[in-house]
Amino acid sequence: MERDLEVRKMVTHSSATTSEYTSNLYDRDYYLWLETTAQFLRDGKLNELDLPNLIEEIEDMGRSEKRAVKSNLIVVLMHLLKYKYQGEKRSNSWRFTLKNIVFACEKLFKLALVSKTILLRFLMNAIEMLEI
Repeated sequence: MERDLEVRKMVTHSSATTSEYTSNLYDRDYYLWLETTAQFLRDGKLNELDLPNLIEEIEDMGRSEKRAVKSNLIVVLMHLLKYKYQGEKRSNSWRFTLKNIVFACEKLFKLALVSKTILLRFLMNAIEMLEI
């Protein structure tokens, strides 16, 4: 409730003061900065956005998603290799992990957070590393 009031106060400030304030807000209260930025976007107050920090956040999100997919693919490849070459150590936990990661990757595809091109590039790189 207090945050909503603070966001509303922020949104009603003048443009010069608001953009300066939101830029400083990013370092002081990240969550409030997110709420304020979302409110500016909903209200169409694009000239009041803290563009440098917003651009940085969007770029970081993309990198983060790529890292998550890469990490999941590494786990899948490791488990597949173990499953194939260490048959005596096969366990339900490996199968469970593989199923969960495949499900997570499918979800990322459906949400269009990761393109199949990126996935194929990661797989090809991983395969090349394994052949060394």
